[in-house]
Amino acid sequence: MILALQAAYELRRFGAISAVATAVAVSMSRELGPLITAIVVIGRSGSAFAAEIGTMKVSEEIDALETMAISPIRFLVAPKFLAMMVMLPCLTIWANAMGILGGSLFGVAQADFTFVRYVQASIDSLLLRDITTGLVKSVMFASPSPPSVVLRGCRPAQGLSRSAGPPRKLWLSPSFWLSLSICSLPFCFFLSGN
Repeated sequence: MILALQAAYELRRFGAISAVATAVAVSMSRELGPLITAIVVIGRSGSAFAAEIGTMKVSEEIDALETMAISPIRFLVAPKFLAMMVMLPCLTIWANAMGILGGSLFGVAQADFTFVRYVQASIDSLLLRDITTGLVKSVMFASPSPPSVVLRGCRPAQGLSRSAGPPRKLWLSPSFWLSLSICSLPFCFFLSGN
């Protein structure tokens, strides 16, 4: 809705207020939907993954898996990686739809659109390339996050002894979330070629 408001402010100066639906639909599906979804999912799930693995490392559960000849990577990382690769594009589609519907609230209230006309203008403005670009970006955002957060959870932190326990390990997660989120931005830049 904020995107529609800001776009309308500039487009109204040029007499192109009818292009609000196009601006919102294309920018949500190509850029904002995948990026915001990735940041939220990495922040929520990534922090939980790192805290879970960190707690398992401190309580020697990972050592127990290795003792039972179970690969911790296959047992812990692979399911999280697969889930992230499948669900982030699904959540991106949901975020795109919610962003376009949020823009329709402004379009109906302020830009003299009807709801049906706004949705139709949004659908007409989207090309298959716009949608696939956003989905490819979401997969690219999903691919580095599970392995990196698991490695962060497994790596002992500086000054953190084995007896530090879960609460201290959980405190390390938000700083890593921020660095991983910032690392997602270059993916967005390089995949936005045209």
